[in-house]
Amino acid sequence: MNKASDTVSGILLAGGKSTRMGIDKAFVKYGNRNLYEYSLSVLSFFSGDILISSSNPVLDNLNYRRIEDEMPNLGPLGGIYSCLKNIRLSSAIVLPCDLPLITIDIIQTLLKNSQGYEITVALNHQGQPEPLIGIYSAAVLLVMEKMIQSKQYKMQEILKVAKTNFVKIPGLPPATFMNVNNPDELLSLPPIIPGK
Repeated sequence: MNKASDTVSGILLAGGKSTRMGIDKAFVKYGNRNLYEYSLSVLSFFSGDILISSSNPVLDNLNYRRIEDEMPNLGPLGGIYSCLKNIRLSSAIVLPCDLPLITIDIIQTLLKNSQGYEITVALNHQGQPEPLIGIYSAAVLLVMEKMIQSKQYKMQEILKVAKTNFVKIPGLPPATFMNVNNPDELLSLPPIIPGK
């Protein structure tokens, strides 16, 4: 399998507090895999340079670089910012750890549409941007620093300030971009088909 490891890094966001789930949702089971394994397998398809944004030392067992937030309590912005400062390449695929229906095809579409942009994100079936499913260029670090200095930590805001490409990916089931934040959402996912 050829990886685009010479062109793009990967960032797995696994630093959330998981308060609504009650336990670290990265390790919640969906089918016979932990939630984080779905996003990680997609990142691994594209890159050999993968960083995990988390303060949980258990994730060190995965043998990827684990990056703790340089400035804590900034949410996903802080995790992406800290990881982007440590990638070995000029851009990174960013995915959350609780997105089990993400596919390689979605990321391929984003990569094809990322040239010339600081951020490229997917639009969901309602046409709303998904800021944690995207391609982030290291060039956006300057924008992030300004956001942090002005105490603007919302990801939707950075999409407005940075040079962002919003990519509609047709034909996807509505549940494709569903994050699993609580037990009810986990139960609402489609059942895993053996062998898939």
